[in-house]
Amino acid sequence: MVIPTTIRKNSRVHSWFNREKESIRLPMILEIALCLVVILELLAPFVSTSYGLDARLHLNWISQFRTLISEGVLVPRWVPSGFYGFGAATFYFYPPVTFYMAAIIGCLTSITSATVLFQTVSFLMTIGSFLTARLFLRSIGSQGYQMNLGAVLYSIAPFRIVELYHRGALPTHVAYVFIPIVWLELVAIMRPDACIGDNKPRWKHIVVLGTSSALLALTSVPVTLVTMICIGTAALAVWRKIRLTVLWDYIMAAGLATVLTAFHFSAVITADSFARVNEMIGIYPKTEFSSLLVGINWLYVYHLFFVYIPPVLIGLAFWKLRISDMSDSTDPETLLARVGLILLIVITYLNILPLSRVVWNTLLPFQLIQFGFRFFSHFVLLAATMVGIARSTAMKRAAYAATWFVVIGAIPPAILIVFNLHIYSHFTAPPEDSPEYRPVFTVALDGFKQTMERHAADPLTSFANVQSNEGLQLDAKLPTSQVFDVTIDTQKTVTFHQFYWPFWHLYANHREIPSHPDSIGRAVAVLPAGHYTATWQLERTPLEYAGLWISGITWSGVLIFWGIGLVRQRVKKKIPIPSDLD
Repeated sequence: MVIPTTIRKNSRVHSWFNREKESIRLPMILEIALCLVVILELLAPFVSTSYGLDARLHLNWISQFRTLISEGVLVPRWVPSGFYGFGAATFYFYPPVTFYMAAIIGCLTSITSATVLFQTVSFLMTIGSFLTARLFLRSIGSQGYQMNLGAVLYSIAPFRIVELYHRGALPTHVAYVFIPIVWLELVAIMRPDACIGDNKPRWKHIVVLGTSSALLALTSVPVTLVTMICIGTAALAVWRKIRLTVLWDYIMAAGLATVLTAFHFSAVITADSFARVNEMIGIYPKTEFSSLLVGINWLYVYHLFFVYIPPVLIGLAFWKLRISDMSDSTDPETLLARVGLILLIVITYLNILPLSRVVWNTLLPFQLIQFGFRFFSHFVLLAATMVGIARSTAMKRAAYAATWFVVIGAIPPAILIVFNLHIYSHFTAPPEDSPEYRPVFTVALDGFKQTMERHAADPLTSFANVQSNEGLQLDAKLPTSQVFDVTIDTQKTVTFHQFYWPFWHLYANHREIPSHPDSIGRAVAVLPAGHYTATWQLERTPLEYAGLWISGITWSGVLIFWGIGLVRQRVKKKIPIPSDLD
């Protein structure tokens, strides 16, 4: 394969690259094809009617989250309108960053449509992932054409199309923005000499790594766990270079990420035993290679091919570099090849179910990850990095071939999505809640939907032997409270149109009334006789309050220091540096 030379040379020499080398340059026909894919993928969110497997859930949650924010609940937990008005514990568990983005965009633009917010976030995060990938590539020495090419490939790879349109996994799409920043700071802390133009003090790298890791964790838990496993795997390639001070920096960054995410994960810990979230773990994953043995899904095979090609090419390039005694390689290429080869072996193993079943079914992180395809996000970054830093002949050939595969592979699915010529079925059902977030007091999954549908039209309250002068009148209904005007002659057992949830507390005349679930999970309480006000109040636990205070103070500190740093940087730019005078 002949690699066309570029019209320019690298303008900077860095110790990590050892010497200047010509960068790759695509032929015009491939550049035109790349531009076509970019245009199609930027148009796709606004013209496609495709909604994948998870999109109906995210559309619903975007709408619910925005409603709660607009009603003054800045850290939503309970969804009052979930499950036919019985409520859902969704936001106790589901990471909130994606929905905060949609809510902020909605507030700034007055957009109320969940569909338009979904589309807008998709569009902005495609651009955002390009910018963060570009920042990562620039920091490790990539420049100009190659840097932009690698960043574009990261943002438009065929597997990205699968994530957003076939799966409808908007939070995963958002997570692609933070993955390059995490890797950038990992490299910057371990190899300060590897980052061009980096003059930030050590503590800033720790803060950025901790903050980006926190944002990743608050966007997608499976992607965060995948990233942690990939980082641990990559450490095998560089373990001799990991010093004690580097480990200490990583530990401090992890501690910062922990306190930044405390407001969310304190709620997860608090509510874990009261919801059906265990139904999301312990699943035998339907992994890629083993699924091909029982039935071929040609669409899946198509994307699988384009996912595995780049790391395979990296492995081949590494083999060629080794047989040539590394004489034509640079340090970053050698490191990338080693990391890529190790990741290829590990991820391939995880996707062969007969061999990796014990890992998936015994280790909790893998049970939360659920599926092997989630690791492919790092194959996408590997391909982009290879294209961005290729300098040796072997690596340039691999990068050149990978670019052809990625661009050509992305064109057919992008066209199908933009012009709604789908070759697979899509859900047309209205947005709904995920049953994993229903309380444990409800009925089993197989009869849950039918049972709750039958009771969807039930009154807000019901009790037996109602007299003409008795009743419960709803005076006010807020996301975290409900106020009833109660008039009953004798004590009554009242069933409310909401799920029993232990953090909802019922008060009558400022005295708490015990409540319990009925046979299908609705809240039931025995109200005393009389005329009074009864109030349901959603209350946080001490652990939740502690998480809110810890995260609130830490986020405030990060934002203040970031603002101070920005101001100081602007001031430095305005102050002229005096020249030396004789």
